[in-house]
Amino acid sequence: MEKRSLHYKDDKSDKFWTITLDSCNQTVHYGRTGSLGQTETKTFSTAEQAKQSVEKLIQQKLKKGYCDVFENTEQFREITEQPQAIADKIRLEVLENQLKSIPFDDNTAPKWLQIRVAEMRISFNQRKISWVTPADLPPLVIGEYYFNDEQVKLCLAVLQSTVDSHHSLLRNLKTYIQPQILDTFVWSLFERWLTEDAPPKEKWAMMALGLLGSDAVALKLTPLIRTWPSFNQFPRAVLGLECLRAIGTDIALMQIHGIAQTVKSQGLKKKAEECLQRIARDRNLTDVQLEDRIIPNLGLDERGQRVFDFGSRKFDFVLGADLKPMVRDEKGKISALPKPAAKDDAELANQATNDWKLLKKQIDQTVKIQSVRLEKAMIAERRWQWQDFENLLVRHPFMTHLVQRLIWGGYDSENQLVQTFRVAEDQTYASVSDELIQESIANVSVIHPINLTAKQRAAWNEALNDYEIIPPFSQINREIYT
Repeated sequence: MEKRSLHYKDDKSDKFWTITLDSCNQTVHYGRTGSLGQTETKTFSTAEQAKQSVEKLIQQKLKKGYCDVFENTEQFREITEQPQAIADKIRLEVLENQLKSIPFDDNTAPKWLQIRVAEMRISFNQRKISWVTPADLPPLVIGEYYFNDEQVKLCLAVLQSTVDSHHSLLRNLKTYIQPQILDTFVWSLFERWLTEDAPPKEKWAMMALGLLGSDAVALKLTPLIRTWPSFNQFPRAVLGLECLRAIGTDIALMQIHGIAQTVKSQGLKKKAEECLQRIARDRNLTDVQLEDRIIPNLGLDERGQRVFDFGSRKFDFVLGADLKPMVRDEKGKISALPKPAAKDDAELANQATNDWKLLKKQIDQTVKIQSVRLEKAMIAERRWQWQDFENLLVRHPFMTHLVQRLIWGGYDSENQLVQTFRVAEDQTYASVSDELIQESIANVSVIHPINLTAKQRAAWNEALNDYEIIPPFSQINREIYT
């Protein structure tokens, strides 16, 4: 395995770029310095083709002003083929960062850390770890201090010996250390494990992603889980599911659900479904209740909006009448995302274009899955409690778009239908005559037309036509058999 890391910094940008060559596989990890960044993997027909691609990409980056960096902050790698001023600048920045923090000792360590260290010195049996040392990993920083070698070794020992996050030291780490710092630490540990050919007996190094990682780790890990079965790494993919389950956030659960819905590997699909069933049992939720909580937000905000920034131009996401993603430019024109122009910021435009391509794929999958779910809910006359309806559907970044295309029934505490309504673009609730609904509603359902009179169906059909609203499936005009 060959790896090369580059860095670029000027008055406007501070970016990292790392490329790894592993036989026929080329993996690029890039992003803003300090973030987890993004990972893209490409597989070539031969190792020689992969090597040629890697060399070409490296040369392109060097021409743009990127320069080599070092693998850790204690040993500088030689920086070559770059102006001396750039090399000196980077060295100075690293030295300054090192001087900003000093290691904890027994006196400066916070009380909780002193207690944990004292406990573990007495009772914790540490197995020596030979393949990774504290110097190989990013520092665990709290304020102006960072963990000393003994403290880091104790953290590694706990990660090595446990399969859940209930250990007091792990709880303390998640309480007192910023998530971004923990994410960087455990991801570096995971990558180190991979470079050691991922020995199964040391798989705790990967499980650390689940014990200490956040949503950012979940999003970064998921693409790897999806691809591993194709490279005869099915056990590693299953372990990845356990990592997502251990992270346990809604974002992490969304990733498991997405794998269960769309992954090609039937074995991994089944494991993901089993994982979701265990999670539902643990949370005392039904399958459909869990599904409500793991709908991906697709990078949209609470209002279902997202901006694609080209530098000189910005475009707002809109969902077209046919449920296809579109953008609205600054003049109000709606179209597909245009190609970058000469006046645009090349890097921003390229990132926005890549994000757009991914969003189109995600929306296509999500529309299909969620439209079917809502139609089944209508047929089964499923009821949501009002608070769940608002929190999980109306305020959901993506689901709000589908919710606004349907007619809903509101029921009182006696389960009697008291009102039918739609969700307006501003997420208020309007009757068929466009008046704000006033009734006290306890439960909500996707109203089935069989529960409406012919007059009500005609009125809602007219309202939908007036607003040019196209439902994601046949609802008001659905054939009724009585």
